[in-house]
Amino acid sequence: MQKFLQYFKTELFLQELALFSIAQFLGIFLARRVDWVMAGAQITAEQISVSDFVIYFLIGTVLIFALSQKSRISGFLMNIFFVFTLFLGASFFFSFFINQASAFYFSVALIIARFVFPSIFLHNFLFLLSISSFSSILALQMTPTVIVILLAALAVYDIVSVYLTGHMVKMAKTMIERHLIFGFIIPEKIKYNFWGVQKAKPGQGVVFLGGGDVGLPIFLVANVAASNLTGGIIVALFAVLGMILSYYLFVSQKFKKPMPALPPISMMTILGYLIIQVLGWL
Repeated sequence: MQKFLQYFKTELFLQELALFSIAQFLGIFLARRVDWVMAGAQITAEQISVSDFVIYFLIGTVLIFALSQKSRISGFLMNIFFVFTLFLGASFFFSFFINQASAFYFSVALIIARFVFPSIFLHNFLFLLSISSFSSILALQMTPTVIVILLAALAVYDIVSVYLTGHMVKMAKTMIERHLIFGFIIPEKIKYNFWGVQKAKPGQGVVFLGGGDVGLPIFLVANVAASNLTGGIIVALFAVLGMILSYYLFVSQKFKKPMPALPPISMMTILGYLIIQVLGWL
């Protein structure tokens, strides 16, 4: 505990806590909004099975791995993929509040701003909109059981990819070098949010929180919240507790090195879901 307090870094913790929490509660809001819109239009979401998700996940992983290779072509394609992902996520987000044409132009303006003024703050803002949008929409296309299975399986995958194969660390390193980060950049000091993204390097005043570490728990949070707001909030709070546990494990390391953040987050998110199941709140 003494070591933990010594390396706690209050501003870093509060920023990570804020970003993670806002993402979860945005997921709740968007899921209920999407569910309301679909119900009004009498649209039923097409369900995604575990096998479907695994296929999509493997395709995505192979694609990102291929694009993370060190070559000019892969670098160019990675830029396109990165921009398209942020643009699509932002467009989804804004389209729930304004008409599609306005959402398109507003998203384009934000993407341009992200590259003209590539600050950490603007990157995190855009990524927050994207990850909460994608996760909320996908959440409504799965059953809670499917999501629980995926959270557990991907937590194991996270451990394997970081500690055994190491391919996740290698991909992340390449993306950081290209300043194309599919995750959040969290500086040790709040004022560092106005740094350029190009200054974000591991062990030099910032840490990184992967998109999956934030987006995957939203699946369960948003899915529950779509039909039960109280249940969704409880699951979200447990997900936040998982993030705090992950932060504790990271800070408590004797030698700071990449570690899988998803296992404790998944564990606590699933625990929150099981508790509301047992209590009959679903």
